[in-house]
Amino acid sequence: MESLYRINQYIASAEKRGFYEIETIKSNWSVRELRKQVIGLLYERLAKNKNSGDVIKLRQKP
Repeated sequence: MESLYRINQYIASAEKRGFYEIETIKSNWSVRELRKQVIGLLYERLAKNKNSGDVIKLRQKP
């Protein structure tokens, strides 16, 4: 089974890592779901969205 740590290694940007960590905790994602979201480029899709301020808000949460 792939651990969260291993998936986190593939994310180069600290901002992206923080985003996915927050979303994983907030949404109670399994490793499989996190992997799906990373591969599906959730961060990038939200950043391109008109409401890209949402990504900034999510990134700033502890």
